[in-house]
Amino acid sequence: MRGRETGQWREADLAVAHWLQHTSRDGDMQLHVHSQIAHTAQTVIDGKWRAPDSLGYNEHIGAVAAIVSQHLEEALTARFGLEWTARDDGHGYEIKGISGAMMRVFSSRRESITADLRVRARQFEQRYGRAPSQRELAHLAQASNFKTRAKKEGALDFAQLHAGWADKLARTLGVPLASVAPSVWHGGGNAGAHAHNPDSPAPVPAELEPARAAQKAVALAQQDKSAWTRADLIKYLGCVLPRTGRDPAAAAALLEDLADRALASDFEPVTCLEAPEPAEVPASLLRADGRSVYQRHGGTRYATRAQLAMEGRMVAQAGADGAPRVNRAQAVHALGADPARLEDALAGRAHDAGEAQEARDAQDPRTGSGLREDQAAAALAVLADGRLVSVINAPAGAGKTRVLAEAARIWAGAGLGPVIGITPSQSARNTLAAGVPQSYNAAQFLGHLPGWRGARGPVWIGPGTLLVIDEASMLSGPDLADLIAYARARGAKIILAGDLSQLQAVENGGGMSLLAQTLGYARLAEPVRFHHAWEQAASLRLRDGDASVLAEYDQHGRIIGGDPEEMMDAAAAAYVALTVGGTDTLLMAADHALRRELNRRIRDDLITVGIVQPGPRSRSPTAPGPAPVT
Repeated sequence: MRGRETGQWREADLAVAHWLQHTSRDGDMQLHVHSQIAHTAQTVIDGKWRAPDSLGYNEHIGAVAAIVSQHLEEALTARFGLEWTARDDGHGYEIKGISGAMMRVFSSRRESITADLRVRARQFEQRYGRAPSQRELAHLAQASNFKTRAKKEGALDFAQLHAGWADKLARTLGVPLASVAPSVWHGGGNAGAHAHNPDSPAPVPAELEPARAAQKAVALAQQDKSAWTRADLIKYLGCVLPRTGRDPAAAAALLEDLADRALASDFEPVTCLEAPEPAEVPASLLRADGRSVYQRHGGTRYATRAQLAMEGRMVAQAGADGAPRVNRAQAVHALGADPARLEDALAGRAHDAGEAQEARDAQDPRTGSGLREDQAAAALAVLADGRLVSVINAPAGAGKTRVLAEAARIWAGAGLGPVIGITPSQSARNTLAAGVPQSYNAAQFLGHLPGWRGARGPVWIGPGTLLVIDEASMLSGPDLADLIAYARARGAKIILAGDLSQLQAVENGGGMSLLAQTLGYARLAEPVRFHHAWEQAASLRLRDGDASVLAEYDQHGRIIGGDPEEMMDAAAAAYVALTVGGTDTLLMAADHALRRELNRRIRDDLITVGIVQPGPRSRSPTAPGPAPVT
């Protein structure tokens, strides 16, 4: 927490209220705890109450969840002899013996929404004399979402709840509720925790389990982020450390101990990325974590030596000269531009503002190719520089995909070789393919299979091939490194286009930012893909981190708020409505748990409106790892 008088970050004790919850809002069994942190904390050094650093909470949520789960699940193992099986998505464990069908029985929200939607659809047909369209059905589904959301009740009648659960399970699956617990526990102690199936691989010796788990956790943290924190590592340790019936408190402490040992390079070389203090700090100004009181808590980043070596190799290869290129004069001619004006644009020399505005008002494309001057200058820079990798940095709506398509036309016209488009996702590939017909998503191009990178081998390319990579800021670091190494080996050229201020890759990312910082970049300066004039300037302010612009978005109704459950329903309903209307929609969530729940709700609604056929969900054949989008 931070002392307002001193500008220091000091240790403090939080004030937290806990509420034990036994059921979901729909009355399904769901043991969970709601914890509310007061926005005031007692400073350890002097006992005063001050505001805590609540912005730092998010860093530790995953680690706290891992410690709590480890403690609870080890306690259940020690007391009841439960066995655990890894979740399909690799994020934690489930009790072995509890089937997916049984868990779905007590996830009744979808059933209530679907039943209400059927009633609404019948009423619609009676009123209008026709069945609702897909878009209308999606809006009806949204109304059902809100209507069926149960209010919180007062005191629970547990006898009545148990009787209802028993009846529901017997009616749906023919299983007595009283038989479930005896079927999954194996007496006391850790009996059964180490039971071994003779057809499965030999178990890891108990003394090696922590070290093996630490190695896997470091690999997962590095796979997920190019630089990660101690809290990230604890989160992944909780996902992979086996449950063996250890003392619960000791098991929870083991997560932190293994994390500290991993950061000390006990299992593989790990490097702290935080710069040292510029001067020696007196002991009186050091916190218990060893850091200066003038540094915020947490936030220290780490990376494996292997990651740093990969990044260094990627930068060295990307900056190599001698790659295929278009003759500068030939490129200027193909762009239909004034060479002097393009050179001025590249050098940042602005022309008369009134002249520029007049041209925009007249919708003058400025160049014979149809590109704006800043677009043509960027195309010239990346086509003619002779470097293996060239970078275009562009804000949203600046027309970078249009520039890539024109660069592809000029490259092919110069007879240098074929042009292949690559994107991080299939939706981005579909957009790029309109201008670069031979396009792939990165996984297709590199030949990945689930759990096996490059299993099929990359798409063959010959010397002189141009690889144009759109939305490159969202490409994972390992994929970008592989593409650069492949292009270098095959005598090809790469153009990266993306937004350095945009969200980075979902997994280990930051590769384009690293290359742009090291090699430099051409920039598109003017976003134009907006329906309303105010959005152009507002988007640039938001991109530069100006939080005051949020008021302008709020005034135009672009910010919607509510409690988490209401926002989940609204987001899922909006996605379905846009999808049935033919819009290619991207819905982003903050973590894997939210993503899984949103996927489940959207899938059920798309089945209801007839876009998706019911059937088994796709599952990732490997774990741990991110769950597939269904």
